[in-house]
Amino acid sequence: MANALFPVLPVLSQAIPAQKVQQHWLDGVNNLVNLELEAAMEYNQLWFSLWQDCASGDQPVCHDRMIDHWSEHNKLVLDHQKRREAVYKGWKEHIEEVL
Repeated sequence: MANALFPVLPVLSQAIPAQKVQQHWLDGVNNLVNLELEAAMEYNQLWFSLWQDCASGDQPVCHDRMIDHWSEHNKLVLDHQKRREAVYKGWKEHIEEVL
């Protein structure tokens, strides 16, 4: 997936001599790109759901849904941050092992 979005990755992978480092790095980039795409889809679905709920014009329903929306949004932000930090931690640990 990352190679399709970032065509320069195969070129970079050829420039990095250590096969172990390059494959781990490419896997990490691929995981991060997939993570970001998944988060974007989750956020979009959440906003679309809110829009659908408020499109009826029923203000009490929209108000309640808005409260739920921000609660869910905050959970998504925290979850996404934890997953992103896990990818970064994995990269750091691997770099430390290689060095």
